[in-house]
Amino acid sequence: MSHGTLGLYEQGKLLPDVDFLARFAKVTGADFNELLRLRLACSKDEDAREMAEKVGKSVQAGAGEPLDRDLLREIIEGVEEGLRQAGRAMTPEKKAQLILALYDLYSKERLKPKRDNIIQFVKAA
Repeated sequence: MSHGTLGLYEQGKLLPDVDFLARFAKVTGADFNELLRLRLACSKDEDAREMAEKVGKSVQAGAGEPLDRDLLREIIEGVEEGLRQAGRAMTPEKKAQLILALYDLYSKERLKPKRDNIIQFVKAA
């Protein structure tokens, strides 16, 4: 049995944050949306569990559309930088909701994100 952070994840004593899920998906090729959905579904926060249902429906509806990993990476990095510059922290659930909302916006509108715009958005929120 593992005793480190990964062991705590395996035992259900700790839930991974969005950063870990993004790295895990990148390294393993796992579906980030499914990892995020599962993470949100395990949350104690009711809003996060509701978001898990939306992510699941979004994954099902967009099953034919591949995940744009570059777009997702750019958004995650922009959100993290914006939070760092603003000296703010967000719960993993709220951060996941923000990242998903930005991903939906940029992917549906087929916009190329500008990191500075994402950073400014996060700092202003």
